[in-house]
Amino acid sequence: SYGMPSSHSQYMAFVAVYLAMDLALRLKRHSKCDVTTQLLAGAVWPLTALVMYSRVYLGYHSTDQVFAGAALGAMCGVVWHALTRWLERAYPAIEASCVCRLFAVKDSSHLGDAHAFEYSNAVGLRRKAE
Repeated sequence: SYGMPSSHSQYMAFVAVYLAMDLALRLKRHSKCDVTTQLLAGAVWPLTALVMYSRVYLGYHSTDQVFAGAALGAMCGVVWHALTRWLERAYPAIEASCVCRLFAVKDSSHLGDAHAFEYSNAVGLRRKAE
């Protein structure tokens, strides 16, 4: 017996539940979702089941350990999703705090490609300086 609960099952259940909840939220908000997210959300459930099965098949865990890990992972996925949604709503107030202003914390979630945005700004500033 390698331990209680199975961390592999826990991780996979966390990802599966979080992705499913995030996809449901995106579909509710936008009535559409990109194909990559749909494929990931659809593929993660069979992969989760396969990982859980493999842990028992290979003799690393008992079924109780695997299901305990999956239950814990699913609960953590629900809690993490709720926390990130709360932070998303509370972020304007958090961003306006003196600590965030001191450390120049900013929200870049509205940017499609943050790297391309930073690159184009740096190039534009360099050209202005010349």
